[in-house]
Amino acid sequence: MGNWNNITQHVVQYFCTKCNTLLREISSSIEYVPSGSEQCPYCSNLLSESLKIRRKKSDKAKLPKLQTAYDLTAKLTFDIQDIDNSMALSTEDRACIIGSRRYANLLVTRLWVRALMSQRYGGLASKSVLCIDAGNSTNLYQCVNFARQYGMDIRTVLRRIIISRAFTIYQLAGLVIRKLPEVIHQFSTKIVVISDLLNMFLDDPQIRYREAQYLLNQIMNALWKLPRDILVIVSMYNSASKYDKLILPNFSKQIELSESDPLQIRLLQNKRTLSEFTMPENALRIVSAR
Repeated sequence: MGNWNNITQHVVQYFCTKCNTLLREISSSIEYVPSGSEQCPYCSNLLSESLKIRRKKSDKAKLPKLQTAYDLTAKLTFDIQDIDNSMALSTEDRACIIGSRRYANLLVTRLWVRALMSQRYGGLASKSVLCIDAGNSTNLYQCVNFARQYGMDIRTVLRRIIISRAFTIYQLAGLVIRKLPEVIHQFSTKIVVISDLLNMFLDDPQIRYREAQYLLNQIMNALWKLPRDILVIVSMYNSASKYDKLILPNFSKQIELSESDPLQIRLLQNKRTLSEFTMPENALRIVSAR
């Protein structure tokens, strides 16, 4: 818990300067000073270094209840410093990982395992992870590798990762639109992953553009209607095709990956670039020591 010092009565707004997120707004005669270990719940930077305070005249509007950063929405980190310094995923996010199938699948599998971990270690403490594998790209051996590195019980991890495969675009649409809400309730999950979303749209020679766009819109509308306490992650892999012009939704957070090693990675939030950097492929496979 931070320290409190007396100041003049006014409305106080607290921003994280790293991700430009408004963390809270209060009407108070005291100012909150974060402790040295308290982090921004959205980008994981230390609030002692990134917190910005803006004051304005108080009005009669009802203001939110004061919260500490740890009372806010749970966040999922990657355990990759270059990413976590700029971006964390909350259960309110609709996020996209786009780029090389190989590298995007590594990140997705990493997040499966981390979502099961406690919030203390940057996980969601989710009881399960739901994955719809639209490209038959699931790599359970890599999942086991991550679980072993974190010292987790492998059987328990595999039992809590629920994977459903779709083999046609219509099966995929049916799973997302009709089945997913029921399955979320059944398994009490906090995260849904759609892996290789565009694979069947790109590979089906029979489907026409208008039908592809219609089905994709229906799928994405269903994902956007899921409860706001469910993190949705979609992965899409680069491929040149007649469907490159498909109109895709705007994801609140996006990770773009290059095709080659070392990787060029770009992090975006609401279309604004947060960070760009390079890292070796091995950094996606190795976890921090605990």
